[in-house]
Amino acid sequence: MKYSAVGIVALLCSFSFGLAQQDAFSIRNKYGAPLDRETFRVRPEIEMVVDYGAGKQVCRIQLPSGRRYGGVIPEDAVTKEKIDELLTELAPV
Repeated sequence: MKYSAVGIVALLCSFSFGLAQQDAFSIRNKYGAPLDRETFRVRPEIEMVVDYGAGKQVCRIQLPSGRRYGGVIPEDAVTKEKIDELLTELAPV
């Protein structure tokens, strides 16, 4: 058992040294420019991810899917009603 823990530590150390060689320049060279994306905390329990296109125009908004609950609803639950309210705020009728 003792040897497997040592092996895991050695593996993690070698993995972290490999990551240390990565920087923004090398990652951009390999994968191209990063996505133009921002994350906003629009409610204490809800994060909204916004992707931008040309001219910083919003091209996609990602929200968590709301759930329907029966009985007692946890205070930090992301409900369908909260998501519907947020959508109305983002795109009024």
